[in-house]
Order: sequence, then C-alpha cells, then structure tokens
Amino acid sequence: MIGLICLMLLSSTEGYAEDKDDRWVPYGKTESGEYFYYKTNRPIVTTKTLRVWEKIKYSKLEKERVIKVITNSDKPKEGYNKLDFSSFLCEISCIDKTTKVIKSVQYNDEGKIIEVFDFTSPQTHQILPNTIDELLLNAICQKK
Repeated sequence: MIGLICLMLLSSTEGYAEDKDDRWVPYGKTESGEYFYYKTNRPIVTTKTLRVWEKIKYSKLEKERVIKVITNSDKPKEGYNKLDFSSFLCEISCIDKTTKVIKSVQYNDEGKIIEVFDFTSPQTHQILPNTIDELLLNAICQKK
C-alpha cells in the first residue's frame, strides 16, 4: 500500500516547521503540495549517487486523497486522519538521472510520526523531464 502512495507522490517529504526552518529548502510546488529538501544532509553514497531527505507538505486536496487511499486499504493505519506531511530518504543518481526511495515517514499535524517504512529492496525510477523529481535533481546535483 505505501508503495502505491510513494509512487503517487513521486509522479505528481523530519518535521515541517512553520517558522522558516532554513535547513529545509523549497524546490517546487504542485497541486499535491510544497516540496523541500534537507540541505545539510547530502552524503555521497557512491561517486555518482547522493542521499537526501525530501518532504512534501500536503495540499488540502492531496491530504484528502492520501487519507482516502489509506482508509480504503485492507489494513488502514490509525492516525492518518491527521496526516500533514511526509519525508522520504532518497538516493539520487546525478549521472544516470534516477531515484529510489529508501525510507518513508508520515507525520501528523502535530509533527508526530504516524508511520515509518524502510524499503528493503527499493525500486529505481528514471527521473522524467518536467517533473518535481527533475526539480530536485537539478537543485541538489548542481551543488555537488
């Protein structure tokens, strides 16, 4: 189920601070919400791959959509009715222009964790042009 949510987010992000937390850098906005990456955490995994935390502060519409998917699933998780944002630990290849989600963390409107997912065999996805993923790729790869 969470794989479906991650794929929806990838195709369409630690806590959200309303008080201008400058560690989170905005890099894009869609109808799904506002996207940020954590600028102080960009360790190199290999010579061509970076690991970065990203997060999405959900729009009202996207929040409702994700909550509906979760509540209609076979195993609905308690607490999603207060979903506010999600963070994803991703590996991004600047050379190959690919990404994969390593970990996903969902938070409520009080900044408390609803659920954490560690992906043991994450799938690699090609970053498509004119997507939010391409904006992230451009933002972090130019700063290497």
